[in-house]
Amino acid sequence: MSLPTTNLTLHLNASVNTNIWKNSNGTGVPVDGDAIQRWDDEGDGIGDIAMIGVGANSTIWRQSTPLMRLPCLDFNGSVDEFTCRNDADSANHPISDLITNSAFTVAVAVYPEVIASSNANTYDNDAIFIDTGGFWGLVTKDVAGVKQIRGYNWDGSDDSIGATVATGRTWIAIYRHDTGNLKLTVIADTRVETTPADVPSGNTSSLTGVMHIGSGFGGHHYNGRIGEMAFYNASLTGSALTDLKNYFMDKWFGSQTRSRGQLVFM
Repeated sequence: MSLPTTNLTLHLNASVNTNIWKNSNGTGVPVDGDAIQRWDDEGDGIGDIAMIGVGANSTIWRQSTPLMRLPCLDFNGSVDEFTCRNDADSANHPISDLITNSAFTVAVAVYPEVIASSNANTYDNDAIFIDTGGFWGLVTKDVAGVKQIRGYNWDGSDDSIGATVATGRTWIAIYRHDTGNLKLTVIADTRVETTPADVPSGNTSSLTGVMHIGSGFGGHHYNGRIGEMAFYNASLTGSALTDLKNYFMDKWFGSQTRSRGQLVFM
């Protein structure tokens, strides 16, 4: 399997984690329940994700159960957030360093614990990630009692695409902008895919905002776990998209070549 180079790769390697800061005094190997201040870019990307503001040190590092004992970050739904920065001391990065205004691919492994926000504007719900301008992101939302993951793009209007999920389960979401359309695939831990119809959407109106992970507008914070995120400035198709899906499924649901079981975040 061969994956294209990402603009940003965020994952918590269970055996190589000395770059994950658990406090402001240095780095170390986290243990279950440690507070994490910084989530480092472990790919060929633009830099680090550093925790800031009132939520500093409040996101918790959790170890998941076997198959592979993969770590994840636990967002508490109130003050947790990360923001995209070059390093811990430099200026924030605009989302133009991550995506173009006409094309992107984002893949995430998440375990939502609470989905309760139901505000009309998509950007005004609990953000897995969203930029500070409210032009682009991925949120969880309660739509008339139906829990959803929704991709969002502002091209002069609120364009969004959503798929039904459930709390207390692991999900992979792959969100794309391609040839004037929003595309979303959500994959359950049973490897069943849901792909809603494409939603027409033009170019993202502004790429000057800074990406925040775990928080959105008006204090709407994501409540649940995030295991991994990958960002591309192109809409992946064909074998590249297939390889991305297989990588995330094999890592977070367990390889089909091994004895399978549900990999959950504990």
